[in-house]
Amino acid sequence: MTMPRSAPAIVALLTAAACLTACGGAQSRFQAHMKRGQTYFTEGDFSKASIEFRNALQIEPKDVAARLAAGHVAEKLQKPRDAYGLYQSVIDSSPDNVEARASQARFSFIRTCRTRH
Repeated sequence: MTMPRSAPAIVALLTAAACLTACGGAQSRFQAHMKRGQTYFTEGDFSKASIEFRNALQIEPKDVAARLAAGHVAEKLQKPRDAYGLYQSVIDSSPDNVEARASQARFSFIRTCRTRH
């Protein structure tokens, strides 16, 4: 049995379609985790928010908004090393990110004031 000449093109087309579908699925899952995380954060359920933001980071580990949100949650959960590290990772990848620098500075200031008193 011989394969038609168009078989490689069909295989390539199906592979490309599968990749696009998978990417779209990952992006929609990422957005869903971010949205649920924001909802939980707003409601004050920081443990669930943390889980959602970590799930989002599993899909998009370099996403700045997800790392910032995870840092804010880590602060609320009183995990200073995690918060500081998340803010620093944003600063390392995006040195001009004002929100990350402000959050890290505010966080460092608060920690300094608490240790002095």
